[in-house]
Amino acid sequence: MVARSFSCATLVSSARVARGPFRQTNIVFNPNVTATSIDPHNVQANPTNEDIASYNFNSQLRAVNFAKDRDVVASGNARMLLSSSSSASSFLKFGMKFRDKRKGRTRTENTFTATSPTSIKLTSYVETGFDLRPFVDGLYDLTPYTSQSLVEPIPSQFPGTTTRNHARDAEEFDGTERVTAGYALAEIYAGQKLYLMPGVRWPHPLHNRSKQECLRLTSVSPCLRARPFLPLLRCLLQ
Repeated sequence: MVARSFSCATLVSSARVARGPFRQTNIVFNPNVTATSIDPHNVQANPTNEDIASYNFNSQLRAVNFAKDRDVVASGNARMLLSSSSSASSFLKFGMKFRDKRKGRTRTENTFTATSPTSIKLTSYVETGFDLRPFVDGLYDLTPYTSQSLVEPIPSQFPGTTTRNHARDAEEFDGTERVTAGYALAEIYAGQKLYLMPGVRWPHPLHNRSKQECLRLTSVSPCLRARPFLPLLRCLLQ
């Protein structure tokens, strides 16, 4: 709901102005711009009837973007002499490694709309402790500032509805990777020019991913039955 009229001298606009989650309607602007004069370094909106006491609660968007990343690694190695002579020597070497990695993201976005927004006034949530320097050398007045600590509990203090943006659900994931591996090998020095190193290695990887891995599939059962180390790309292309 914005009405604008343009004449040869003045541009006047009637619109809504929002300060954070609060809004005042039907504000009339008188910009310092005319059809023949404009200073690109100083364009002022100049609201003529703005009243801080007339700002009512509009809505509040609450977003959570939490990421977690954990990586625990432990390993050990040992080497012992098996035999030794003047012409040959051999050693036994063995070890193990364990890795436990977890990475995830929580992404939620909710919009709260009050049942009676006119009963929630901006004047009750003004921040008085700020001492900020002027914005653009004082050309623009950004006051008053809203107090985040006072605005935060509004959804629990007043009746209303909370709507979740489910488009953000696809951004959530929670995956783990756990690998246990061990090895054993022999080092055989037969003379000065022959070196043998037979050995075995046993890895045991285990991957686990959340539902977002198959979120876009029509049927998730083929993905859920897949082997645990199946790559994510192959799962999405089934």
